[in-house]
Amino acid sequence: GIMQPSPGFQWPGSAKPTPTTRRQWSDGVSEVERKYEVTRRARLFYEASWYQNISFYLGRQYVNWSFTRGGLYEPKAPSWRVRLACNRILGPIQAQISRVVGMRPAFSTMPNSTEEDDRLAARLSEKLLTYLFDKLRVRRKLNNLLLWVSTCGSAFVKIGWDNEAGEAIRIPRMEDELLSATNEDGSAMMDETGQPVMLPNLRQMVGEDGNDLFDEHHEGEVTVDVLSPFDVLPDPGATNMDEARWVIHAKWMSLDDIRANYKRGDEVSPATNADPYGGVTRKLLFDFVTSYSNSSVPSDIENRALVKEYWEKPTKEHKQGRLIIASNGIELHSGPLPYKPGSNPLPFVKFDDIESPGRFWAQSKIEQMRPLQMSYNRRRSQLVEFANLMAKPKWLVPKGAGIIDA
Repeated sequence: GIMQPSPGFQWPGSAKPTPTTRRQWSDGVSEVERKYEVTRRARLFYEASWYQNISFYLGRQYVNWSFTRGGLYEPKAPSWRVRLACNRILGPIQAQISRVVGMRPAFSTMPNSTEEDDRLAARLSEKLLTYLFDKLRVRRKLNNLLLWVSTCGSAFVKIGWDNEAGEAIRIPRMEDELLSATNEDGSAMMDETGQPVMLPNLRQMVGEDGNDLFDEHHEGEVTVDVLSPFDVLPDPGATNMDEARWVIHAKWMSLDDIRANYKRGDEVSPATNADPYGGVTRKLLFDFVTSYSNSSVPSDIENRALVKEYWEKPTKEHKQGRLIIASNGIELHSGPLPYKPGSNPLPFVKFDDIESPGRFWAQSKIEQMRPLQMSYNRRRSQLVEFANLMAKPKWLVPKGAGIIDA
């Protein structure tokens, strides 16, 4: 049920920014936007299947995908046609998710060596992982992760660190001062030139009201976020996460959050319907509505912008990797990766349903179940149509037979 795009097809709402706007972009923003467009277009065929899988999972099973319309649509049918949807997909998928979520994971860590300190650190790590699993409510997030994996075939977990989370800590605000050094007898210590020896000292700062001043800091906290495949755009030349040289995380953020988290957030303008990613969010929020008119979009959805995080692995040119954050042509951040590079310098972990050889995106079980579901719906609908047609048969009576209507 996927209509192929016609020659010269352009994704609805994918109008390129004006040359004037492009000239104002920094080199980092231009690179992010270019890679974002290339990756998004390379993924269109997979998105069509994802939308259909979600639609079948929710019970809307008489839809096709149109590249021309940029969304799902339901073909017209005669008034007598019965379209019965007996959802045989929902039950097995829910049962599979319930089985996995119901099993509590057992964490295991390996010490770096046979030294006692490393062995103790490994046991402590296991207890820490168990504690974070409960504190961060990973079980609830696991349900959401498995739902995306079951419907789309792939999903991601993004692991990070939030400096503003955790308990607040009050740290005294200190300032430098110089104190005169003294001898054991209490007299001032002099140097060779006869000048008093001054030693640096820290003292707590006091406000105008005479009270001590404090700075408030937070302990920080690990973050675990579930990302749908719509949110992640990997290097199109990669077949797995290890081969991906870079990954773009595209996320909707309210303008208030952008202004609160980034210095140049005030320069970001709200997204418009010309943003193709906005169409993705609207179809998910409004049951795959294919209309791109503003009249069907609530104001709180309009008051948002698409923020693109570009994560790049360390290279010869950028040995510490790169993190560039941009939104609507505004560079919000540019610098090295915030985390220490290791075996996986990117903070993304990919989960797959049915892996396909030589392909980055995995396949969903629903994609295999759709033809069977369509055939089942067709047979059940035909039985209802037959019953509607034959339940009250018509009798043909010749004229003059003498039969009087009751």
